[in-house]
Amino acid sequence: MRLLDIPIGSDGLNRFLLSLFGTKTGRNAQSTSKFMFRPAIWLRSLIKPGKRGVLAYIDYYRQEFLMAAALSDDPEIKTAYSTGDPYLAFAKQAEAVPRNATK
Repeated sequence: MRLLDIPIGSDGLNRFLLSLFGTKTGRNAQSTSKFMFRPAIWLRSLIKPGKRGVLAYIDYYRQEFLMAAALSDDPEIKTAYSTGDPYLAFAKQAEAVPRNATK
């Protein structure tokens, strides 16, 4: 129920530090006490925009893989990306997992 502790400014916006590259893998590490989408998933349905507001939560899943495919122009990486699970497809291409491996 920490949802009540999330700081909302007088303008109705939740501002927080992204902590860019805050993890070993270089991903963001937002504070669980300040970022409104970090509390338990079941609490997210309680977060509603104002009457004329809009709420967007965008998770760029696989974005790094797509950038690598675009910048390298490598057809194998593009093929792996188009499968829907590029990491598993790449592991199969590299023969790091069996061809019939699943998540």
